[in-house]
Formats: sequence, structure tokens, C-alpha cells
Amino acid sequence: MEESTDNKENTPKKKYARLAFQFSIKILAILIASFVIQNIFIVQSVKSSSKDDYSSFSEKIIEEDAGKIQHWNEVLVNDLRIYSDNDVTKDGNTDAIIEWLLTHESIRNKLFNYVMFCTPDGVGHSSDGKIITVISKPFFRAIMNERKSIFVSNIDFQLDGSVCYYIARPAYNNRGDLIGVFAGAVKLDEIDKMISSLTMGKNGKAILVGSNGVLISHIRGMDKYMDLSYSDKAGYKGLDEIALKACNGQQGEGYYTDPDGVTTFASYTPVEGTPWSAILTIPQSQIDAAGNSLGTVIIFISIFVGLIVSAACSFMLVIAVKPLRIVQNSIQHIASGDADLTQQIVVKSKNEIGALGDGFNAFMNKLRTIVGGVKDSKEMLGDVNVGLQKRIEDNGSSISEIIQDLHNIGSQVQNQAASVSETASAVEEISQNIESLERMIETQSSGVTQASAAVEEMIGNIRSVNVSVGHMAESFESLTRNAEDGIQRQNDVNIRIKKIEEQSKTLQTANKTISDIASQTNMLAMNAAIEAAHAGKAGQGFSVVADEIRKLSETSSAQSKTIREELKKIAGSIDDVVNASQASSDSFAAVNNSINETQQLVLQIKSAMEEQQEGSKQIGDALKLMNDNTSEVRAASHEMAEGNKSILVEVDQLRNTTGEIKDSMDKISKSAGNIRETSNSLSEIADSVEAAVGQIGNQIDLFTV
Repeated sequence: MEESTDNKENTPKKKYARLAFQFSIKILAILIASFVIQNIFIVQSVKSSSKDDYSSFSEKIIEEDAGKIQHWNEVLVNDLRIYSDNDVTKDGNTDAIIEWLLTHESIRNKLFNYVMFCTPDGVGHSSDGKIITVISKPFFRAIMNERKSIFVSNIDFQLDGSVCYYIARPAYNNRGDLIGVFAGAVKLDEIDKMISSLTMGKNGKAILVGSNGVLISHIRGMDKYMDLSYSDKAGYKGLDEIALKACNGQQGEGYYTDPDGVTTFASYTPVEGTPWSAILTIPQSQIDAAGNSLGTVIIFISIFVGLIVSAACSFMLVIAVKPLRIVQNSIQHIASGDADLTQQIVVKSKNEIGALGDGFNAFMNKLRTIVGGVKDSKEMLGDVNVGLQKRIEDNGSSISEIIQDLHNIGSQVQNQAASVSETASAVEEISQNIESLERMIETQSSGVTQASAAVEEMIGNIRSVNVSVGHMAESFESLTRNAEDGIQRQNDVNIRIKKIEEQSKTLQTANKTISDIASQTNMLAMNAAIEAAHAGKAGQGFSVVADEIRKLSETSSAQSKTIREELKKIAGSIDDVVNASQASSDSFAAVNNSINETQQLVLQIKSAMEEQQEGSKQIGDALKLMNDNTSEVRAASHEMAEGNKSILVEVDQLRNTTGEIKDSMDKISKSAGNIRETSNSLSEIADSVEAAVGQIGNQIDLFTV
């Protein structure tokens, strides 16, 4: 018993500990999720800001670096002025210039590997006595062919394996004639040192690339003098595109990935006065370093704050659920003691825990009331047991009287069963007569239904024909109006044709007049010609006029004849049109008469169909009334049949019930004997109940209320 009590006390403590732990874990998880989201947002913002800052700073720095390289080359260009502007060069004697160059080796800037004078035929004479063919060198073509004043070349690979680049200036004599080129071969060592010193941050390095894509100065990891145009094949993804833009003299920025997978930011700008471009490379890790460092700091701070908040919440949760332990102890005390229901829990919390304590106290009060009622019921149960003993004794005598009455009822039930059998035979005969009547009514109803359907179909057909005849009548009315309108228009056409015929006759008269005038004019022309002939030379002019008048007269006669022929044709056509128009008018009149006669027939058919529809409607109403009456008779017959069936069912049930009553009477008689035996047993059970009530009373008395 004590072990069970200990287990009950330990189990709630374990649950209480898990509850606090679970809440702490959930709070910590929420805080971690919040801190992670916040950390991602802050780190991304810092990285974006760092990227913008690096982009701006790198652009400025690479421009400054390009300026330094430009200044470096300008110093070397000015050093060449010693050679191009001296008196020997101005004299223009090539041999003297070469001699002077060899004897003044000491004035050469040590940054030059050598200085040479190149004659127009493409032969270079160096300060160390070597002869070099330079006709294919870019600097020579730029000065001699393109007449550039200064030229800085890409790197040049020498025959001895060394690498340099050329700075060249033109050589002019006193007359301004271009007599050659001075070129200095610059070592790459010093410019490599200068480029190596151009840095940004920890790992930001600068490289220098020529317009041909070949590196002039490289950084660790890149092959020396590598051609960046093919850097993609060497594993530098994206660097070839950056190099292409830089070689074209563009300014901008981009990203590439080296063979080790390191993403690098590159800012490039051209170096003024040279075909070069300076490129500042900064690893992406350096750009993101500030964001990553801040992210690490935020992670540690978030973990620290999360642990503190989680611990604080756990502590507050332990304090908050402390009243639950009071409830737990009270319940265990009630369960393990003498069931003292008068105990109350004192809880000062004014939250859900306090409400739980108040609810527990209310429950105990209710339970105390219930147990008190059970104690009162125990006293009443004892009194009831005494009454039960007396009732059992009275039932014994009553059961004997019931058995005698059951024998009398059994004989009466047998007489009733015989009467029920005779009634069932009569009801079955009535049922057969009703079924025969129902079949005859069904036959009549079927005939009436078919006739009604046929009449309905006929009415529908008549209605359809009537609608069609109505449409036909409307069409004939429209046709009559159109025919009358056609006749009217034909009459108008006839009138206009007659007017044209009259006008044609007028034209013929006018044409005849013109023909007469032409004939008279011709006669006058002939007379004039005769008179002109009589006049001799004096009448020559008049003869010409007479001749023209005669020609005009002949032309008028010919045209008049042509017009006469055409007018005859028009007159013939007009006669044909007049005849056709008259025939058309006669046809329109005949059509109009036929339409009027047909319209009268259609109206008669329409009137007859309306009368037929009205008669068919009356027949349909009569059939509908007959059908309704047949339906009522059929319904009444059906109700009689159903009623008869119900009677048969009731009679069968009565017959069955009578049999069941008889059987039940036998069972009741048998059961009455059993009841007598049960009554004796019940008396013994009452004694047992009295003993059980005593035991319940002893258990209830353990509760303190």
C-alpha cells in the first residue's frame, strides 16, 4: 500500500518536470527561429551594403591605380625626349644619331633595358650595339604609318626569352621631317612591383592586361603572361568576358570563378595613353567578411539571449504551476487517508491556476453533499427492505388467485378463435369480388387514357396547322401589298417609257431639220464655189471658205444619217420595252387576282381550322372529365381493395393473436407457478439485500462530511 502511494506521488512530479521542460524547449525553438530569420536578414543587408561599398571603392581605387600607371609611363616618355629633342637628332644625320646613341649609354634610364633608334626602313639600332628588325613591330607602324606622337605597346617577347614593352616617340629633323623612331624597351620587373603594391583590403589585388588579352602583370594562381581571352578553358569561368570588355577599353565590373571555385569580384578601367586596362580583383569572401563576422556575432548573442530567456521562462513556469502541486498533494491525501471531504485548498493566485483550486474546492463541496445524501439513502434503504419482506408475503396469496382466473380465460379464448376463422372466410370472398371490379375499371381507364392522348395529339396538330395557316395568311397579305406596289411601279415605268418615246420622236424631227440644213448648206457651198471660180484670183479666198463649208455640210449630213439610224434603233427598242412593260403589267394584274383568290381560300381554311380546334377542345375536355371520373372510381376501388387487404391482415393478425393469447395463457399458467417459486426465492434474496445494505452503510460511514 505504501509503495502504491509513493508511485502516485512520484508520477505527477515527473509530469510536472516534463511540462516545464517542454515549454522551455518550445520557447527556445521559437527564439532560435526568430533569431535565425533576423540573422539572415541582417547578414544579407550587410552583404548587400558591403557589395555596394566595395563596388564604389574599387572603382575609385582602380581609377587611381590606372592614374599611377599612366604617370609611370609619362615619366618614361619624357625620358625619351633626351633622345628625340637633342641637336644630333635635329640635324637628321642617321649615322650621327646611331653613333651618338652608342656613345651616350650612360644617360639611359635604368628602367629601360635598352633604347634604340629605328630608321624608316624598319631597322633598329640599340644602345647596346644590337641590330633589330622592327618593321613588323606595332610601335614602329604606329609612329611611321599612323604618325602618332607617343605609343606604348603591349608586352613583347624578345628573342633571348626576355619580356618587355616598348615606349616610342617620333624623331623629327629641323625641317620637321620624320626621320625615324626612338623606342625604349621597358623591363617588367619594376611595373610588376608597382602593380603588386596596388591592393585593397587583405586579398584585393590588381592585374594589368594588354589590348591583346595577355597579362602584363599577374597575381598568384594565374599563369604568367596568360592570355585572358582563353581563361575560360583554364578554369576561370567568366573572366574571358571581363577581359574582352577591358581589352575594348570599357570600364565596368563583373564576377568570375577561379579553378578552385572561389568567386572573385573584378573592377576594370582603361589606362590612359596605353592599350592596357587595370583590373582590381577582390575575393567574394572578403566582400562578405563583414556580413559573415556580424552573422557569427549575432549567432552567439542569439544563443546567449535564447538560453537566458528560456531559463527565465522555465523559472516563471515553475512558480506559475506551484499551486498545482498543492492540488496534487490534497488529492493524494484524500485518496490515501480516511476520505476526509472537509479539506479545502488555499490558493492565492488570481489566474487559471487559482481558478483550478477554486474549482477543486467546489468539487469537494459537491462531493461532500452527494456522500451525505448517500448516507441518508442508506437509512431509507433499510426501511424499504422491511417493507419488501411484507410485500413478498402478500404476493404469494395473490398469485394463487391469478392461476385460477387464467384457467377461466383459456376456455373463453378457444370460443373466440372459432368465430375469427368464420369471419376470415367471408372477408376473403369479398376481396375476390373487389379484385374483379378493379380489373374492369383498369381496362376502362386505359381506353379513356388512349382516347384522351389521341385527341390531345389531334388538337396539337390542329393548333400547328392553324399557326401555319396564320403565317400563310400574313404572307399572302404581304404578297398582295408587294404585288400592288409592283403594279404601281410598273405603271410608273410605262408612263416614263411613253415620255421617252415622245422625246425620241422629237429627236428624230430635230435630226431631220439638221439634215435639211446640211443639204441647203451644201447647195450654198456649191454656189459659192461656182461664184469663186467666176471671180478668178479675187475669189480664191472665198473658194477656200466655200470648200470648208461644203466639207462641214457633208460631215453634218453623214452624222445626221448616223443619228437617224441610231434613233430608229432606239425607237425599235422603246417599242419592245413598251410591249414588254404592257405584258408585265398584265402579268402583275393576273398574279394579283390569283393572290386575292388564294388569300380568300386561306382565310376560309383558317376559320375552319379554328372551329375544328374549338370542337376538338370540347372533346378533349369531355375525355378529361371522363378520365378524372375513371381515376376517382379506380382510386375508390383501390381504396376498397386496400381496405379489404387491411381487413384480411387484421383478421389474420386476430387469428394469430388468438393463437398467441392461447399460447400465452398456457405460458402464464406455467409462469404463475414459477412466480410462486420465485416469491419464495425473493424472500431469501431480501435477507441477502439486508446484509448488503449493512455493508454499504459501513463503507459510507468512512467518509467525513
